[in-house]
Amino acid sequence: MEKRVESIYDWVCRIIDTCSNDFHFEAVDRLIDLFYEREKDEGKKLELQIRKQDKWNQIHFILK
Repeated sequence: MEKRVESIYDWVCRIIDTCSNDFHFEAVDRLIDLFYEREKDEGKKLELQIRKQDKWNQIHFILK
């Protein structure tokens, strides 16, 4: 992955890791969309969505 893209991806990952309420998750959804609009990387978008869903489940005590 290109250094710039990797930097943006890592930044969004760190934001996902700090989410603690529904508003944060709404904002992260928009960041993931913006990342995809800019980079057109379907794989990385999916990885971010999965990471977000895992964090959502953790915050809301949903077991897999």
